Amino acid sequence: ILSSGAGWSGFSANGRINRLPDASVVTSPTNWTGQVNNALSETAKVNLQLVASYAEENGHLNVHINQQWFQNATGTYNLVIMVLESGIISPQLWYNHDPTYVPDYEHNHMLRTTLTGATGAISIQNPTAGATKVFSITTDWNAAWNPENVDIVAFLTEGENGRVMNVVRQKLSE
Repeated sequence: ILSSGAGWSGFSANGRINRLPDASVVTSPTNWTGQVNNALSETAKVNLQLVASYAEENGHLNVHINQQWFQNATGTYNLVIMVLESGIISPQLWYNHDPTYVPDYEHNHMLRTTLTGATGAISIQNPTAGATKVFSITTDWNAAWNPENVDIVAFLTEGENGRVMNVVRQKLSE
């Protein structure tokens, strides 16, 4: 999030740390370290396990997410599953750099698609301690993607405010 217009001069980066206290609040980089440390010190209410595979013989991507709840929770929780690709060589404008135009820039962690939409699919409601939930999805593989460079990222969010409860990543080639 940039605090100045598209002119790029005199801009400063701002961001959100886990959408706290709510999704509309942004903070400056001077506050990031403290907010990140606070978030990391919290005990997770849920554990996520991810198993993903590319089946070349039928052109499918298979993803399985297992949730294990450690505490009771109220509300609706959404599961977001993203496909990211790295190692993409393509032009890029690099502001305040010489040269400004880089014809062979390496792009990493590019979002290719979400398997459950930008805000996720409802996964569980009012989970109790000890509850488990498995979510599986199979989709057609996009032939333009290189499976050696793909990561699958899944995160579980509180449905009302979008706060991230936990996240897991797997390199598809592992």
